[in-house]
Amino acid sequence: MNSFVDDLFERVAVEAAHLARYRKKTEITDEDIQLAIRLLLPPGLAKNVTFEASRAVTSYRKLE
Repeated sequence: MNSFVDDLFERVAVEAAHLARYRKKTEITDEDIQLAIRLLLPPGLAKNVTFEASRAVTSYRKLE
């Protein structure tokens, strides 16, 4: 299971970096990560992942 998560993280990070480079940006944004997820995962799973990630980020920002 750990290797699956590591592999998925690596794929998302690489794809997000490519997207940032394509836009000529030096930083990976949350939009790059969301788009990478939508490109790599099946539509239903990608929608659920981005929804849960948005909830987590919102919750984190409330703590700051």
